[in-house]
Amino acid sequence: MNRFLQKIKDALMHPLAKGSLIILVGSMLANVGAYAYHVLVGRLLGPVIYGEFSALLSLFYIINIGSGVVQTILAKFFSQLRARKLLQEVPTLFWGAFRYISVAVLIGMVFVVISANALGEFLHISSSYFIWLYFIFVSFIFSVINISIMQSFQLFLASSVVTNIGMLLRLVFGVLGAPFGLIGVLIGNIISNVISYVINFVPIWGLIRVKSKPLSISKADAAVYSVPTLLATLGTIALYSQDVLLVKHFFSPYEAGIYASLAVLGKVIFYASAALGFVMFPMIVEKKERKESYHGMVLSALGAVAALSSILTLGYFIAPAFIVRIMYGTAFDGAIPFMGLFGIFITFFTLVNLLTTIFLAIGRTRVWVITLGAAFVQAVGIWFFHSSLYQVIYINIGVSAIACIVLLVYYRYGKE
Repeated sequence: MNRFLQKIKDALMHPLAKGSLIILVGSMLANVGAYAYHVLVGRLLGPVIYGEFSALLSLFYIINIGSGVVQTILAKFFSQLRARKLLQEVPTLFWGAFRYISVAVLIGMVFVVISANALGEFLHISSSYFIWLYFIFVSFIFSVINISIMQSFQLFLASSVVTNIGMLLRLVFGVLGAPFGLIGVLIGNIISNVISYVINFVPIWGLIRVKSKPLSISKADAAVYSVPTLLATLGTIALYSQDVLLVKHFFSPYEAGIYASLAVLGKVIFYASAALGFVMFPMIVEKKERKESYHGMVLSALGAVAALSSILTLGYFIAPAFIVRIMYGTAFDGAIPFMGLFGIFITFFTLVNLLTTIFLAIGRTRVWVITLGAAFVQAVGIWFFHSSLYQVIYINIGVSAIACIVLLVYYRYGKE
């Protein structure tokens, strides 16, 4: 018995388990805030306007691909600097990334202004909202540099704390803005992001204020890694965002609102497992840099995510009405029949996302072919087959399941 308890203690003290537990607890608290945010904002806005808000959020996830790419790239390079003990290059990489992002967001603003009217017509939403949505993106993207440093230097407790502070701010300003309609909610997001950005400097200040040295990572290395990482991230984000946009386009406002609530509820599964990927990425990069084995860590993470996701999905089949009503009330009862099936989709997607994270950590950047291909097939499938929400969800399940199998085969037999 004592040996069994000691094994459990040793397992919990493993860096992956310990870091994941910290991030998991922090994520759970943040998720409580996130779902309180969606519940309160959803009830204040109602199904129709909430459907518009969710469509904008899904578009934000696609725009925010840049943030995911930047975080992955910077986390890899900051982790390499940590592994090589080149701490004086950290501020150099920090300010270099800041300059590049500043230029990119100015260029992006031009494209947003040009495309706002077309997006508004496609999604049946006022074009002015897309300008505000881009300001949300701009107010968040710079924080990604700070988050990447916390992730790479495994400051998981600090990361959890600042994440929850940011979520609390978003909740407060979202509720305060909701009575003013959709525009009030969007402006509330911007205000909370700006305040959160300032707070994000607290944990990393000691790392970026040291005397800097020129960066040993070349621009060529960064470019070779960045382009396929962009494509791989585009694929994974599109896989769980573009369906909401397509439903908003093809279905009635009420059905779009119901599907939007499904997407939010389904992502409980994704967020519950995302902690492992966040913690594991810098650890695998360091092991790869030091030529140490990482396969045991990968198998443990995949097993844990599969088990946790399956348990949560089972709960979606057993008590869908309770979950929907406690979150959204009876106005969203239309989501009840779809809960379990949507959980299956998100379970497969969660594994796809984790596998993609693993591939990017070990440098197998050709994974973009699989993720982007899956997203393309999903979009084509929903575009031509959308007679009901059931059909949309079945397409999601089929595409994500096949992508998951292909990625597992690629991990087993693929070459770096």
